[in-house]
Amino acid sequence: MKLAFTQESDFRRERDFGSKINATFEFLGSQFKPFFKCLAYFALPGALLMGIGLALFMGKATGFYAALFQGVRHGGTMPAAGGIDPLAMYRGWGGVGFALTALGSLVTFLLLNSTVYAYLRVRLHLPAAETVQPRQVWAWMRTRLGRVVRACLLLLALGLGLLVVLGIIVGGIGLVAGSASSAVWVVLGVVVVYVLLIWLFVCLALYFPVLWLEDLGAVAALRRSFYLIRGKWWSTFGLGFIMVMIQSFMGYLFAIPMYGLMMLDMLQLTKTGTGSGSTLPMQAATLLYAGGAVLLLTLPLLAMSFQYFNLAERRDNIGARQQLAQLGQLAAPAASNYSYRPDEEGEY
Repeated sequence: MKLAFTQESDFRRERDFGSKINATFEFLGSQFKPFFKCLAYFALPGALLMGIGLALFMGKATGFYAALFQGVRHGGTMPAAGGIDPLAMYRGWGGVGFALTALGSLVTFLLLNSTVYAYLRVRLHLPAAETVQPRQVWAWMRTRLGRVVRACLLLLALGLGLLVVLGIIVGGIGLVAGSASSAVWVVLGVVVVYVLLIWLFVCLALYFPVLWLEDLGAVAALRRSFYLIRGKWWSTFGLGFIMVMIQSFMGYLFAIPMYGLMMLDMLQLTKTGTGSGSTLPMQAATLLYAGGAVLLLTLPLLAMSFQYFNLAERRDNIGARQQLAQLGQLAAPAASNYSYRPDEEGEY
């Protein structure tokens, strides 16, 4: 039976691997209109900013490659185009586009993450008959955005600190081992860094769900995330991997117009040596791609929220204790006998 996800017990329950994936899509099906209305209010503006910046940058990049191909055609070899400035695409409108893309990506991540989990928080505490409104989500988000920024800075500091420590360790081992085997140690160090970063990333997969749904501080949410993940690292990794694969595959549908225009532009480059630049169709295609990518990013975010509910229920039995506490609080149904009633004379 499909759940409506209008009451807390629909969320707080133990689920196996497949049930968490099904719950993600069932939630989107039952809450589609109010949920995407909130996303349109708070997350899509950042996506539009990112799409505009991407269109400007790609237009400049197309001009750069057009000049590069033109130099190759005239000189016959790639070194003949060596006089072209390799940073040309980052100057002028290209630099503006790159900056807007970076800024839009950061803003979109913060607002999308906050909107998804703030929506869940409001839905958990709202009566089943009521529909979540954007003003309710914004009221919850507004006072906690500063906390999310501090949490992101904490994660950035942890990541940089880990990279510095590992770099010092690997570099020291390489110096001790000697120059003959330094290349081997460098490769081994890179592998170790990637493995540790993946391990840390999965351990922090529940960081933002805990931060929003339990309303904890940045450091307390960090400890709680590690506590919930303990013993469930592989299941969390597998769930995130599957949802990211689904998101990426579906994202190609939104990227088809953009890639199609890029291919046409590349064909024009090979024939004439000049590109079409940032045209209106390309701008529309990049906006479509950015908007679709942002909406599809809700899939892994929601999947991690259901992993949080699953692990929190396994650890703390929050939903079970809430259901036990509600026993006896509801009015008992009136007993009735459909065979005999006080006003019924019966058969004689």
